Amino acid sequence: MAVETIHGADVTAGLPPSVVSALQQRLSTLVDAFVALQYRKCRSGASLYNEVVAHIHAMYACLDETVADGIATSTLRDIVASARELHGESPLIWRMMNWPRGYPGDFETLDLLLKDAGQSAATSVAACCELYARNSAVAHQHCNKIS
Repeated sequence: MAVETIHGADVTAGLPPSVVSALQQRLSTLVDAFVALQYRKCRSGASLYNEVVAHIHAMYACLDETVADGIATSTLRDIVASARELHGESPLIWRMMNWPRGYPGDFETLDLLLKDAGQSAATSVAACCELYARNSAVAHQHCNKIS
C-alpha cells in the first residue's frame, strides 16, 4: 500500500494492517453496493433517491473514518473510482468534479445549477446524485446569490 506523508511523517503509522485492510474492504463493499443501484428496479424515483442518498451518506461516513485513520488518499481514490464515475454521469456533477474550464463554478456549471431540472433520466442514479447536489446548502447559497 502506498503511504502518504504529512510533513515527512507516515500518516498510517501505528495502524495495524488488519484495521487498514478492514476499512478499505468496508469502503469497497459500500461502493459496490452504490454502483449496483443502477441495475436495481425501484417502484418510484423517490424510492431510488432515498436509497442513493443513504448509500452516499454511508460512503461519506466510511470515508471520514478512513481519512481520520490516515489511509492514503490515493488508495481511497482508487477504491471510490467507480462511484465517482457513476456520479459523473450527471452533467452537473461531471462539471463540478472535472472543472473543464480550469476552475470551479464557471458560467456553464452555474447555468446547469440554476436550471430547474437535471439532464439525467428521471429515475437514474446520476439524476438522484444531481438532485442531492442541487439540494445542498452550497447549491442553495449560489442560487440565492444570483437570484
